[in-house]
Amino acid sequence: VFYLLLVCRTEQASALSPPWPLPSFRSLWSPQDFALVLAWLAFQALLYRLPMGKITEGSLLRDHSRLQYRINGFYAMLVTALMVGAGLTGGLNLSYIYDHILQLAFAATVLAFSLSVLLY
Repeated sequence: VFYLLLVCRTEQASALSPPWPLPSFRSLWSPQDFALVLAWLAFQALLYRLPMGKITEGSLLRDHSRLQYRINGFYAMLVTALMVGAGLTGGLNLSYIYDHILQLAFAATVLAFSLSVLLY
């Protein structure tokens, strides 16, 4: 993922020409971007908990029970799109994502790895 993000930021945008120099760890780590990724994850978790969408049962477990899952991805997408639209009318600057894509990807990777270790 990082390689593709780095390659896409070069003039050639060729996967065969590696982007040099590689960014340093300090340039990838940003507490503000990590907080933004955490806020995004919390927002999506909140949307999952809202009583919208159909509830379906998962696979049969060892104890012969089934977990229930809320299928509300479409509703979550609509709410997210409405929030982004409202933010844009209020002056939200989406170019921040483009300008900090490497830092956001790094923060998301660190968060995903941390949650995998913690929850496994």
